[in-house]
Amino acid sequence: MQDHNFVRMGDGERVLMSPGQIKEDLLAGTQDAAQRADIPALTSDELEQLFDIFADPSRIVSVSPGQEVIVTDDAVCTLFYLNIGIITAVAGSAKGIAAKWKIAELLDIEINSVNLFRSKIG
Repeated sequence: MQDHNFVRMGDGERVLMSPGQIKEDLLAGTQDAAQRADIPALTSDELEQLFDIFADPSRIVSVSPGQEVIVTDDAVCTLFYLNIGIITAVAGSAKGIAAKWKIAELLDIEINSVNLFRSKIG
């Protein structure tokens, strides 16, 4: 394992983090999500599995069949049918900003890319 790894934040920004920082960020984020969704927090084994994925220096990391999760790019149909928004890839525009904006409103959460977009449009 490396002393520091590049990881991507929710808004896509790449940052350099130590293994300890990655673990702290995963723990804080998953505890917050569990509290908001009123679901059990992840176990230490589940957190360790996530850490192994995030700390892997490879550009593409895979998981075992059945362990997949939906990411924004995979959920176009779900977003459309739930009337949350549609992901679009238009050069020069924020990817999926309408969907992210709606998600931020529905969950009453802050999303960096939405806040940045709001500040630019006034």
